[in-house]
Amino acid sequence: MIQLFNEFGGNDVYGQGFPTRWVYAEEKIKAILHTSELPRLITHVFDPREFTGTEFQPEKAVSHINAFLKFDGFQIVKDGAFYKLRDLSGSSIDFASPFKGSKKVSHVFIDEQIAKCDAKLSREDYDGAITNARSLLEAVLTQLEQEFHPEAPAYDGDLPKLYR
Repeated sequence: MIQLFNEFGGNDVYGQGFPTRWVYAEEKIKAILHTSELPRLITHVFDPREFTGTEFQPEKAVSHINAFLKFDGFQIVKDGAFYKLRDLSGSSIDFASPFKGSKKVSHVFIDEQIAKCDAKLSREDYDGAITNARSLLEAVLTQLEQEFHPEAPAYDGDLPKLYR
């Protein structure tokens, strides 16, 4: 356990007067609760490969820990084959839809494309992530062009031209 927490910012050495495992783990988690290390720790601890060959199931562990994390504004969610930490208070970037009710490009579409990109990146499907990012960019730029120039010609697939 000491080795685990030392990988995520700790610098501890086991010795006389060391607290119980429960107290130690609780202190360490509280210390990294609102730092960039917590998502990395969660991803590492709940890596399904760590459960292979054991009687334990990551889904049950995630459910148990989520009951506690919700009080701190977090939730562990499945992302493809792996788990990641989600901040329930929102993201560090506020994605308010700039399209005010457009049926072509909506906040839902933007969120879906971002989620698809993230999932593909986690599977190391970089071509797929680029394709989804391009689709998102094309949709946003096409919508912007329609709002500023309603008479603009239909998009022909030339992204650099659309950007200009």
